[in-house]
Amino acid sequence: MKRSVVYLLFSCLVATFLPAVLAQETNRAALVVVLAGGETVTRCVEFGEPQISGFELLNRSGLAVEAGGSNLGASVCRIGETGCPANNCFCQCVGGACEYWSYWHLLDGNWQYSQVGAGAYLVGAGAVEGWSWGSSSPDEAPEPPPLTFEEVCLEQEPDTAAAATTTAPPVAPTSAGDGAAAQWLAYGLLGLIVVGLAAALLLAQRRSGR
Repeated sequence: MKRSVVYLLFSCLVATFLPAVLAQETNRAALVVVLAGGETVTRCVEFGEPQISGFELLNRSGLAVEAGGSNLGASVCRIGETGCPANNCFCQCVGGACEYWSYWHLLDGNWQYSQVGAGAYLVGAGAVEGWSWGSSSPDEAPEPPPLTFEEVCLEQEPDTAAAATTTAPPVAPTSAGDGAAAQWLAYGLLGLIVVGLAAALLLAQRRSGR
């Protein structure tokens, strides 16, 4: 085997597989935010990872967000002009009354009050996440309006904060482990190809030197 043939084969394989391995799939999730007074803001957020946290989704939405730390992770204090400053995150919880940001997931067409913090909850492609300001106990918190993924993401023009429109149907959130495993499998395949071609090239050089 001549070296020129090996070089050509190597270049063709790398040009074929490397872009697919390195390219990140663009995922989208919908965000529905209900501000004080009932004003509703929506965003369609793009992300390249298989999953991101609900808190990170909110941060990437382009909305102004203030958060305060706690033993349970970051607490959302203010979105836009609604809420409290980060240094007094629960300023509206006085006596028996308490208003703060409640966190929601749209599952099977129904809003469910989140049982975990936004920093711990993983969001995948096609998900619909919600935030609502008001009385925030699970029994009293106002639900966001029941907007679907298509209603949010198909109506918005692409910009740096929101995702481009898409005609794809909503996809169930995928496991971060599954996405990472597939990516490492692709890297491993490319590595085997490179090693095999390097061995073939070395063999060809040895034979040509005889």
